[in-house]
Amino acid sequence: MPVRSLHWYAGAVIFAMAAAALVVWQLARSDSTACVRSSVELAATGTGRLEGCDEHAATSVREHLAQPDPDVGADGPSELDAKSALVVWIALFAATAGAAAASAVRSIAAIANFKPALSRRLVLLSLVAVILVVLPFAVFRLLAARTSNRLGPFDDLHLEEIAWLNPMIALLTLPAVVGLVAVGCVISTRADFNLEELASHGSRIRAFVGMLGTILALGVLTTAARWQSIATLPGGESVPSTIVLLWGAVFAFVIAVLYLPVHDLWARKTKREIAAEVKRQLGANDKAAGTAGFRAPELALQRELESTLGVGGALRSLQGSVSVLAPVIAAAVSSLFS
Repeated sequence: MPVRSLHWYAGAVIFAMAAAALVVWQLARSDSTACVRSSVELAATGTGRLEGCDEHAATSVREHLAQPDPDVGADGPSELDAKSALVVWIALFAATAGAAAASAVRSIAAIANFKPALSRRLVLLSLVAVILVVLPFAVFRLLAARTSNRLGPFDDLHLEEIAWLNPMIALLTLPAVVGLVAVGCVISTRADFNLEELASHGSRIRAFVGMLGTILALGVLTTAARWQSIATLPGGESVPSTIVLLWGAVFAFVIAVLYLPVHDLWARKTKREIAAEVKRQLGANDKAAGTAGFRAPELALQRELESTLGVGGALRSLQGSVSVLAPVIAAAVSSLFS
């Protein structure tokens, strides 16, 4: 591994660990975490006092102690279930932040490697892509602020920390978004690529969309884990699994809108260059039987080059389809444990 690549790799690891540690530290010392722990201990033992809970949460715990739910018997969530669910949520949140931080470093390294020319078109397209990624978060926050209905007494848990941790993760995700747009701009503004350069750009496209799919899938799992943790608390209510599936579908749509046009542009140019390469290698044999461009050796070489470079439909490749559908897959998996 080249020394410069090793430096970027080390930077990505250190930055990811720092981001994950920051999330764990903020959530572990939160008043909401103290509320979760004290409420489940009080519900389990009947002794102790509530810490860090707001009025809604405290009232729910006291009502649960005064009038236990007869439908929640031995099969209901235990103290261990509630604390384990909290740990899983914090771990997933930290993993999401770590993945976003590593993605930011890797994306910046990739952009620095192919050095796209700064232009008005690149800036405009990058701005549109950033808005597209941020829009679901903004709409969700706006709808949550405008609605007066509460799902349960613990809706506000950790919202103070989430209010700034989520934008931090979104900010760390933006280099991958800009990198994907930058590759598309470079491909669209040049016509003199060779196969080696196109192969490099194809690898970058797959890397950028893979990072986006991973981060957004972890974000969906984190959201589902938070509500599953809330459901284990005394009087806690989780959101329906269909909401999480909808959230995953929105993110899958965002990835598809960013990825498909860039991949299609790259695939068209790569196919043209493959055709030219086949003609350069086999076109001298003009006296061979058959129609030029459709002879067996030509078609065999074309298929081999397309397979090597990963040319095909944007969702035909395993990596591309999994990356785009990763948020939906994550939402479906989380619904199995709700």
